[in-house]
Amino acid sequence: MSKYPVEYSIVDIVYVDGTTSSFMVKAGPGIAKFLTQELRDSLSLTLRNDTDTLVVLREQLRSFSMRLVTSSGA
Repeated sequence: MSKYPVEYSIVDIVYVDGTTSSFMVKAGPGIAKFLTQELRDSLSLTLRNDTDTLVVLREQLRSFSMRLVTSSGA
């Protein structure tokens, strides 16, 4: 059994041109701090789940937000 519960969150992305998209990540909203640091350090936002990866360059990104959609509990 894992030390951490399996959680999924929706990341809502707003691009500088005003368009939006959503991506489901295999993580809880607590990962937002790490994603913000990654964005600062690597100039890109990298989102992952079990099958897909999305990379958004900093210059394309206006904002992002996360919300928990499911949790399996510990």
